[in-house]
Amino acid sequence: MNALEEYIDLIVEPTFEDFRKHPGSTRHGFLACVAAFHSVDRAAQLMSKGSATVRQKWRSKSIEFTAIDMIAHHFKHTHSSLDRPNPHHDGIPLSFALGLGEKANQLETRNLVFLVRDVLKFLRQQATTLP
Repeated sequence: MNALEEYIDLIVEPTFEDFRKHPGSTRHGFLACVAAFHSVDRAAQLMSKGSATVRQKWRSKSIEFTAIDMIAHHFKHTHSSLDRPNPHHDGIPLSFALGLGEKANQLETRNLVFLVRDVLKFLRQQATTLP
């Protein structure tokens, strides 16, 4: 078992289970997103790469990871660099689709349980490819 798998088992999965028990809780939703997002640090350590490099790679592979990244940073910093409009797309901004409001504590949790569940699947897949 590598350090990412251990982190997922010890921190991410139990935090997600707490959120599943309280699916309407903004606090539990945010903590589940933060715990899942910080898996990138364990992966970066195993890959001997910077966290920013792994973060960018994972965002290119998974829209779910991108969303979790945005939510974690939106709450921590009251915004995310991913909140900026994309000049190449006319679609719905990701922050709007996620239900992130103007206030830092606004988060639509209705579908967030499914998003975090899918990120966990992605993280476990990534963990199997690491030493």
